[in-house]
Amino acid sequence: MKKDRTQELIKQSGLTTSDDFTDLLMNRIAQEKPIRFLVWHLVALIGGLTTILVFVFILGSHLSFQIPGLATQVNLPPNTPQIFLIVFITLTINRLIVLKKEIA
Repeated sequence: MKKDRTQELIKQSGLTTSDDFTDLLMNRIAQEKPIRFLVWHLVALIGGLTTILVFVFILGSHLSFQIPGLATQVNLPPNTPQIFLIVFITLTINRLIVLKKEIA
């Protein structure tokens, strides 16, 4: 896909592959997109991890809450925060493996 887009840009510019501008353009296209892609994925993963850690450490001590409007009290199992943390870490590792394969 990157090669096709690069070739398309070369045809539009009317330059040959020996021109310095074309080499610069090819290097920029090849390097810029994966780095931006990586940064946004890492930002999303860090944001998700922060949310889970807030849930584990702040809300984890309150495993029982009442639902307004209903006369019921919800009691979560004592290991619920740890389960959420394990699931998130597993999904993060999986996403990083997929990300590494997409960039390479």
